[in-house]
Amino acid sequence: MRQVLQWERNGRTDLLVHQGPDVAASLGSADDTRRWVPTVVLATGAALASSDSLSTARRWLTEGLTMCAAPIDPEGSADGARVTTDRYELTLVEILLHQGVFAEASQRVATLAVADRAIETRFAATRASAHLHLLAGDAGRASFVLNTAAHLAERCRSRFGLGLVEADRAVVLAGGGRATEAVQVLLGVADDLTSMRSGPTAAQARATAAVACATVARAAADTGDLFDAQQLLATASRAAQLSNQLAPSPTHGVSMATQAHVYLGAAALARAEGDTHRAAQLASDARRAFTDTGGRPGAAMASRELGVLALHAGRLASAGPLLELASREFAALGLPVEHDRTGRLLADLRAS
Repeated sequence: MRQVLQWERNGRTDLLVHQGPDVAASLGSADDTRRWVPTVVLATGAALASSDSLSTARRWLTEGLTMCAAPIDPEGSADGARVTTDRYELTLVEILLHQGVFAEASQRVATLAVADRAIETRFAATRASAHLHLLAGDAGRASFVLNTAAHLAERCRSRFGLGLVEADRAVVLAGGGRATEAVQVLLGVADDLTSMRSGPTAAQARATAAVACATVARAAADTGDLFDAQQLLATASRAAQLSNQLAPSPTHGVSMATQAHVYLGAAALARAEGDTHRAAQLASDARRAFTDTGGRPGAAMASRELGVLALHAGRLASAGPLLELASREFAALGLPVEHDRTGRLLADLRAS
């Protein structure tokens, strides 16, 4: 057990991924060590998440949290269990958002954001809540919730936290159709987030910067602002590459989930620049990366991008199935803004 804690402290996700299951099984076979199983299960789940095995990580984290909700050790307090599990539950929330399991994510965020949780936990949960409001089509509410997140960051005197909130705000602005404002907000914090030196905070900063820059770049490209889209995508690529350098013993290269967003942003830019062949390749790469990590919302966006490219090329027989697939997925996931946007594209297709 001591070895598992050391692996986790030292960031040895490779050892946790390969040996964590055996350690958990060994501890679970004896009465005097069984109480340590939830800790090992959660640590293994977090390691799996960092290695892009998101669906497996989701199962391990869910199981570990379920174990902690009914502690095996009768001496353990509920408060102690809560302090140790918050960060694992937040990791699970990130996976749920990526994979489009929004109802469960919303339930977990509601419990993590309550006043008796640690302020760092409330901050992360509040940011996730803003994301959920944006996905539901309420950019105004998302912006209001981000003000609460900024207040929590100020209470922690965290310049890093404020930078994360501003990156989130840029994504909300882009999602609300205000791409020009989004670009200006993001350009003000992206370099700071990308250039953080070391540690898990820097890894989070760079991953956030990569996804935010790629997302806002898509919006900028769609409005014809190719210069800023190019700048943001260069920053997104750099942030994604640098994020892997922070792992003491990485199990993979650039996070596939993060890189998927970069591919999708680059596809939108290539389309706007008229390079349809490159755009199609990048959109296909994005769909593959999202699919491999269980990212249904992102995969649907990549399918729509491929449909748009086919539509612009006059390949209507190919465009229809791609757009219809995206439309069904957005409807099933409960993403009204994306569903409506895809519906308008399908209406254009049927009118042509």
